[in-house]
Amino acid sequence: MFLDREPNEDDYDNISDVTGEVCADVDFTEVEEKCIFTLEPISQLDNLESWAYIRKEN
Repeated sequence: MFLDREPNEDDYDNISDVTGEVCADVDFTEVEEKCIFTLEPISQLDNLESWAYIRKEN
């Protein structure tokens, strides 16, 4: 998860929820959850081949 601010507890809860939902539909052999603060434009971020979600707002 890339964030435009420092991650907080809610962000870690959210990434855990997303991981659970995705893993319920896709059989991954390995999962790594990261919350990363960056101000880089989306075009400069490492997407590892694809994106699961592009944007979430409260």
